[in-house]
Amino acid sequence: MKTASAAKIAAQFNDFLEASHEHPVLVTRNGKPVAVLVGVHDKAEAEQLAAGRSRSLRSVFVEAHEQLQ
Repeated sequence: MKTASAAKIAAQFNDFLEASHEHPVLVTRNGKPVAVLVGVHDKAEAEQLAAGRSRSLRSVFVEAHEQLQ
C-alpha cells in the first residue's frame, strides 16, 4: 500500500488515482491516516464499497495503521 500526504496527493492527484487501481493509497495529514483512496471499476462496485463497509475495507485500515506504527 502506498502512503502519501494529502498535500502530495493534491499536487499529483491524477497519478494517485491511477495508482489506486493497483492498490489502495493511504492518505495522511500530519502523519496520521485520514482516508484511503481505492480505485473502482464501475458504479456498482463503488456503491457496494460505500454501502457495505466491507471487511476488506476495514482490513485496509488495519494494515495501514500497522504500517504507520
